[in-house]
Amino acid sequence: ERLTPIEGAGELLAALAAADIDMAVLSNKTGRYLRDEVRHLQWDAYFAAVVGAGDAERDKPERQALELALATFGCEPGKNIWVIGDSSIDLEIAHRTGCLPILMHRQDLDAEEFANCPPEIVFKGCNGLKELIARW
Repeated sequence: ERLTPIEGAGELLAALAAADIDMAVLSNKTGRYLRDEVRHLQWDAYFAAVVGAGDAERDKPERQALELALATFGCEPGKNIWVIGDSSIDLEIAHRTGCLPILMHRQDLDAEEFANCPPEIVFKGCNGLKELIARW
């Protein structure tokens, strides 16, 4: 009842889908609850895979969780896979798997948090990424 998306998230997902970009969710929330949240937000049509804690042999930041999500698309981790997140664990899995680590900037950003797993790209919010996709 109190679940609300971050500002611009729905519009960003719509823009990514319109650009024909395949998407998955990878989270450390329990998989069953995560899928309930995605359905509640009516975002399930955007994601080919929704992988949460307990769904893979090992959870994020281990590679098994990402590989489970990517299996849906029949692809392997690599720089052509963007891992977009707002925490160090999101960027850690990108670094561990050779994917492109992208940080969705938070208000409380602490550079020290990302010292061992720096982002290659930083967006200050959903609109920055949406603008990039529009120019693509």
